[in-house]
Amino acid sequence: MRPNAEDIDYADVQVPENIPPTQFNYHERRAEILQFIFKAGHPYGIKQVTLAERYGVSREQISQDVKVLRLYIRKTLGDNYMELTKSAFERCYRDLLDMDKPKDAFDVVMQWSKWLEARGIAESKPQVIEIKNRLPDMSKDEIMGLLNELIAEKDGSTVSE
Repeated sequence: MRPNAEDIDYADVQVPENIPPTQFNYHERRAEILQFIFKAGHPYGIKQVTLAERYGVSREQISQDVKVLRLYIRKTLGDNYMELTKSAFERCYRDLLDMDKPKDAFDVVMQWSKWLEARGIAESKPQVIEIKNRLPDMSKDEIMGLLNELIAEKDGSTVSE
């Protein structure tokens, strides 16, 4: 019995290194296309015409492969494509740093932060910590100690003067 496309884990399919891509079966072709999608950061980051030429198949066949892989990605990673999107931002960031464009790389980080905030994954403003009635009785060192305790509870870091 032939396996259903939904039952195949394309991330586990070995892409042959010793034969030309035009000789790949459709599982191998899709596995390699999946690698290209992860490298690009999104299914729309690949050129289907180029892939059709690489594998010696029609653009329509590549379109069908990408459709199957989108379903695979959605099933494996969830609807939000978080890992793929993160991969795309990280790749942009690294590429910009490699091109000695730190300001553009910083802009990518800011866009990533805004993307996370828009989805409720990150807070859009820092958490406000209220301390009532204790400050007048505390020394500067005691206040710093209290702040460090609160921050360490949240993320493990500390504040210095």
